[in-house]
Amino acid sequence: MTQQPQILLVGGTPRSQTSALSVLLNTHHDMFIGMERFYFKVLRDFTLDRTDFEPPRFYELHPGDTFHESIFPDVDVTGKIDRFADLSYVGDKIPTVYEKIDEVRSAIPEARFLFIVRDVIDVAASYRDRAERNDPTWPADKDHRQGVEDWNQANRILGSLDPSLDASIILARQLFDATDKAEKLYAHLGLNPKAYNEEHVNLIYEKASSILERPVQRNFSQAALDEIAQSADFESYQKLLTSPHFVSL
Repeated sequence: MTQQPQILLVGGTPRSQTSALSVLLNTHHDMFIGMERFYFKVLRDFTLDRTDFEPPRFYELHPGDTFHESIFPDVDVTGKIDRFADLSYVGDKIPTVYEKIDEVRSAIPEARFLFIVRDVIDVAASYRDRAERNDPTWPADKDHRQGVEDWNQANRILGSLDPSLDASIILARQLFDATDKAEKLYAHLGLNPKAYNEEHVNLIYEKASSILERPVQRNFSQAALDEIAQSADFESYQKLLTSPHFVSL
């Protein structure tokens, strides 16, 4: 029987650069990661199982899978399909998958998790900016306050993960600091750190750098900054930094 690629689920508080991480993973020749490809199967009535990650099911969109029309943006889908049996990982990016860890472990015990954590100010600012866009998929009251609340919740879960769980936690600011961090991440995942599309990686880092270089206060008033500082659960954040799952890049 041909060995199937390992299943990898990517998560993190919404607006924590989980999409950028997924695009970065897909630049590697041995990875094929969806973009909320099984969103409904995970976050509604949990129906995900390992057969969802087998060919041709993995790359054939079915009703009830997700709200996206494009589940593999910025991916050479044909190339990945042709090499499917030789891939090291297939998986999906679903930011709040950390809320479904028990269900995933029950359905797919061999699944691996990769979580990314972003600075609380950046998450709060991204929530605020999205809420101000009049986007029907993002309620106007899902502002910086909700961002901090979600950041707290995610960190509490990630800081208390079962030590036996096959999971890694990384920091967005570390990962997108320099392109060599991509190679360190690939190596951590057991991949050839040089087997990636260098042009695509450079483009990802150019965009990420422009985000990281913005003023840390993100145009918040002092009152809003004080509110964020008071409501952010930095104790849980520090706990995840000392977790056995934390990977310093």
